[in-house]
Amino acid sequence: MLCWQLWSEFLLEWNLTRRYWFDTLAGLLASVLFFYSMVLGLENLTPEGLASLGLDLGPLLLVFAAFNLVVGTFQSIAYSVQSEAALGTLE
Repeated sequence: MLCWQLWSEFLLEWNLTRRYWFDTLAGLLASVLFFYSMVLGLENLTPEGLASLGLDLGPLLLVFAAFNLVVGTFQSIAYSVQSEAALGTLE
């Protein structure tokens, strides 16, 4: 029974993401820019930069964006289930 509830919440979240794609994209862009500014700040703090640590900025940003999308989806599903359970509308 729980599988069906999670699947329906996933489909609901997918439909909301498709409907409000611009909000999802803007949130992802803001998050990536924030992460990029943190990485640039870290790069300016180290004497040799991030290259001395073996970190490349491009793949690091792509991994962060993918991680943000996946975690954001699961977090919103968990929040939806929690709020429905708190309201008593979870079936």
